[in-house]
Amino acid sequence: MTCKGTPGYMAPEMININGFNFVTNQKSHRLFSSNGYSGVQTDVFALGVILFGMFLGRPPFKMADINDPFYRMIFCQQIKEFWEPWDSFAAQSNFEIPDDFKDLFIAMVTFNPLMRLSINEVLSSKWMQRVTPSGKQVGEYMEAIKVKIEEFEAEQRTLIEKLMKSKLSANKKLTEEVKEEISVDE
Repeated sequence: MTCKGTPGYMAPEMININGFNFVTNQKSHRLFSSNGYSGVQTDVFALGVILFGMFLGRPPFKMADINDPFYRMIFCQQIKEFWEPWDSFAAQSNFEIPDDFKDLFIAMVTFNPLMRLSINEVLSSKWMQRVTPSGKQVGEYMEAIKVKIEEFEAEQRTLIEKLMKSKLSANKKLTEEVKEEISVDE
């Protein structure tokens, strides 16, 4: 049996089957039986990893294995410890990770596949139900940004033109001064 896929998105039950880690090709802790896994539950896991990456711009862990320090915190229910470095990262970027996002993510990537949220539970979660801008609002916002960019570019062109005229004027004055110096010396 071979493993296909990106380890960072794989649920632990896909990585470790019958005491063998199909990513590292080494023996591992026997965490799951040979019954395999549920595609829906593994998809929820992968969606949780993708959601985290979209929200924070980085993956939450390298691999859902107890040897990965970040995933081990989730496995050991050290949720506060898991979020501490991410909260610090977010604070450096001037934003805060909402608690309802944290709850949703952990419920999507929990170790026990039977305890993971269903797709319907994900969609009805508090974080997913937040009010988001409509397509029209996003379009209006993007149009306002476009106008601001165009105004900024126009200001920059005006500044460059003034600077070029100033340099040309300074160069012309310098040229005249040099010509005067040359004619005085003759």
